[in-house]
Amino acid sequence: MIPENWRHNFDTAINGMPNADVISSIFLSVLDLMLSNDWKGACHESSAASHVLLNESQIENTWYIGEVSVGNLPFDHSWIEIQDGVFDLAICKPLIPAFYTGPTINGVNIETNTHPIV
Repeated sequence: MIPENWRHNFDTAINGMPNADVISSIFLSVLDLMLSNDWKGACHESSAASHVLLNESQIENTWYIGEVSVGNLPFDHSWIEIQDGVFDLAICKPLIPAFYTGPTINGVNIETNTHPIV
């Protein structure tokens, strides 16, 4: 189940974006699936599903696959960008607990309602 403050912050983060209702439906559905099934380390899978659903909805997006770091610890990761905004659901269910942060929606951590330090 998605925490209510995450839903509120999600809506605020995408407010004014074209197709916000479709973007919301896609990402909240994938996030709910991840949380309900304790889907850890599924960045490639969740990004792939989101990417396909966004494309099928004719929402331009880019699926990024690469290496990122927390401190000096690199790891493979995937995320989506829409209009230069980062959408990263899987970062809230990392394989390594120290890498945890709230989901990032349009560049906003929806758990803390802040912009993550990159």
